[in-house]
Amino acid sequence: MASDGSAGLAWVFDIGSTFTKLAVIDLGKERLVASASAPTTVDTDVLLGVRNVIEKASRDGGVRFEDAELSLACSSAAGGLSMAVVGLVPELTVEAARLAVLGAGARVAAAFAYELTPEEQRSLEEAEPDIVLLTGGTDGGQRRALLRNAEILAQLGMRVPVIVAGNKDVGFEAAETLRTHGHRDVEVVPNVLPSVDEMNVEPVRRAIREMFLRRITRAKGIDRAEALIGGGVVMPTPAAVLRAARVIADGLSGVAGLGELVVCEVGGATTNVHSIAKGAPTGAGVVWRGLPEPREKRTVEGDLGVRWNAPGILEVLGEERLSAVGGSTFEDVGERVDLLRAHPAVLPDDETGRRFDEALAASAIGLALTRHSGSLDETYTPNGRVMIQHGKDLTNIGVLIGTGGALIHSHRRKMVLDSALEQCDDPLILTPRHPKCFVDSRYLLYTVGLMADTAWAHAALRVFLQNLQEVG
Repeated sequence: MASDGSAGLAWVFDIGSTFTKLAVIDLGKERLVASASAPTTVDTDVLLGVRNVIEKASRDGGVRFEDAELSLACSSAAGGLSMAVVGLVPELTVEAARLAVLGAGARVAAAFAYELTPEEQRSLEEAEPDIVLLTGGTDGGQRRALLRNAEILAQLGMRVPVIVAGNKDVGFEAAETLRTHGHRDVEVVPNVLPSVDEMNVEPVRRAIREMFLRRITRAKGIDRAEALIGGGVVMPTPAAVLRAARVIADGLSGVAGLGELVVCEVGGATTNVHSIAKGAPTGAGVVWRGLPEPREKRTVEGDLGVRWNAPGILEVLGEERLSAVGGSTFEDVGERVDLLRAHPAVLPDDETGRRFDEALAASAIGLALTRHSGSLDETYTPNGRVMIQHGKDLTNIGVLIGTGGALIHSHRRKMVLDSALEQCDDPLILTPRHPKCFVDSRYLLYTVGLMADTAWAHAALRVFLQNLQEVG
């Protein structure tokens, strides 16, 4: 508490791979007091970047970190949390495990199905994941693949943490095989796919978060900031954003949520999409098939970014289509993409450069939304034509929230989001059709997720909603 007995300040950090961000929130008045950003300095000492944002916020906001009522952090520094998935059937256990990993805020560095071949074993080692998720078989179903892959993992030189989330009949046996061969950090959780029509991702997500806190932050040097940030680094940044999306959609007692929504986060290397929606069919006569979709879903498009992975956007769209996004025409698309990839920290200093950034952002969001959303396939049965839905139907989503530097700093946000949605015009791709569009203009999404389990969750949500800007 503050010296006068009132609620104090929350200092909420995001230690990113490129920049460290900070938001200072007055918990009593429920308003944003200050914000700051500085290079992360992950290659030297993460603590330097943290101290830099504290100094900036203290100077700009006239506040002292020593008076913090609450201090918390999330992180995606040093490349974030990298995981490998080893499962059985690609469309079932592997996909369920992949969705669990993404929902926990990690990125999937590699995914393998069936028994690991010698070539796949080498690929797994080369991927250098922070954690391996070992799955396989529904409960009471196939056993051999899980046990065999546990034996293979045990014999490899890797000694990374392993989470076992497969057939419950042999899960503990697989874990014991790993421990016998020197794997000290092995955890068994309930099957991520207990039956072919049921996913159970939450136990895996909790285990990933606990391993992140217990070991991964230390291995990446992020723990150097823990002594300064009293609450510590409590989760990966993507997990904080997904949790924030849920809170913003559902609301809290006394604070109304926005309803089912989609969050699009465009960055230099990836474009992430988070949806909070059941995604059930909305069309008459549509049959929903495939693996059940989680209400809280996150996807990461590792080939779509506005800097390092700008070439990925160009490869998908081609020069002609990319040049036409947003009504502008660019004669030197290839050269501009190469320059951005070679110099990712360079910001545009002319109108043409800014418009090209906006075209890349719109393209990345549109392509990522298309991949995240479900789709329809037409098939014929003895009873006539049937439409089969795979994935989530997001056509009636009411709210789309955009975030990320390329969008936040744009002067034509409406054009960016309108252009993104225009790319999703295929009637067989179930993307949002007419959502209200907003921009997280002060980059506060992560604060809502980090503070969701604290006594100040309502303050974080209200501050976010105050600063959320409708685009229209």
